[in-house]
Amino acid sequence: MPDGWLRAVLVAWLPVAVVATVLAGTSYVVTQQVTRSSADDAPRALAQRAADTLSHGGKPAAVTPGAPVDLATDLGPFLVVYGPDGRVRASTARLDGVMPVVPPGVLAEARQHGIDRVTWQPRPGVREAVIALPWQSATTAGVVVAGASLQPAEARVDQMTMLLLIGWLVAMIGSLAMACLGAVWLGSGKS
Repeated sequence: MPDGWLRAVLVAWLPVAVVATVLAGTSYVVTQQVTRSSADDAPRALAQRAADTLSHGGKPAAVTPGAPVDLATDLGPFLVVYGPDGRVRASTARLDGVMPVVPPGVLAEARQHGIDRVTWQPRPGVREAVIALPWQSATTAGVVVAGASLQPAEARVDQMTMLLLIGWLVAMIGSLAMACLGAVWLGSGKS
């Protein structure tokens, strides 16, 4: 190998490696954030409909019809209606056979700021995208909490992470190979 070969390879390859790494990292962050944010869409719509119904005098049981949603196994959306005292009035959510209760801070944040968006983990392995909205009728008030499993969103992020990692590795190996070939080619022209 000619003198300075390794230096020439590093000078050619390092900027490409840095750019590829920054692009892959940025792509991951954007993908993760957009995917997580989109997981709030269905719960937000469900919570908004329920809060509107309750604010217009609807009963908690009327906005929570249907079969219970087992948070450990069901990916579908759920709805919980809290009264002014923070107690559950009606719920479609179940976990281990009981109605799970969100932390009181979620209800307080929704009352204070008009909404709260959180990732709720009622137990290890169960993660939910949750939206909490306050409601107020002529006679009472409370907070409605809607959510859905994050499992599909997290699976998409995992898949995208794998694709980004493969793309990053291909970029690293390909750019290193090109830098080596360029250094060899330039080195052979000087002889």
